[in-house]
Amino acid sequence: MELGLKGRIAAVTGGTEGIGRATALRFAREGAGVAICARRAEPLQRVAGEIAGLGAGVLTVAADIGRPADCERFVKATVERFGRIDILVNTVCIGKIKSGQHERRYAREGISAEEYYARVSRDIPLRRVGEAEEVANVIAFLASGAASYVTGSSLNLDGGTSGVL
Repeated sequence: MELGLKGRIAAVTGGTEGIGRATALRFAREGAGVAICARRAEPLQRVAGEIAGLGAGVLTVAADIGRPADCERFVKATVERFGRIDILVNTVCIGKIKSGQHERRYAREGISAEEYYARVSRDIPLRRVGEAEEVANVIAFLASGAASYVTGSSLNLDGGTSGVL
C-alpha cells in the first residue's frame, strides 16, 4: 500500500538496529528522506549504506538521546540537511520484539537468541516474538495520511498478550 510518504523527512532515533533500523528502512522504501541517530558511528554508517541503497537521502548523527545537547544537535543537523522534520520517531526496545538489545543481554547470560525467543514465545498467544519490521509497518502507517483520523490511540503490538480490544 502506498502511504504517501515520498518526499517527507523522517528523523529516527536508535536507528541502527531493531525497531529504529526497520523504521528507517521502511521510510526509505516509501521515498522519505531519513535522518538516523545512535550512539555508535560504525553501525550508523552500515545502516546509512542500506538506506542510500534504497535511493533515499540519508543523514547520520552519532548521538546519545539521553543527553539534551545531543538531541538538539541531531535535530539541528537534520534541519540543516533536509530543511525540516516532518516525522519524528523515538524508538526504544520494548516488549516482545526481536532486537539486538535482547540478544546481547541474554548472550551475556549464556542464552542464545533462539533459546530466549523460544522461551518468551510460549507466553504470547500468537506463539512467536514480533519482528521489528512489523512495528515499523505500524509506525509508517501512523505517520501517513492513511491514519489521518487516528488520534490519541494506544496500539498494542504484543501478539495478543494484553488481550485488550
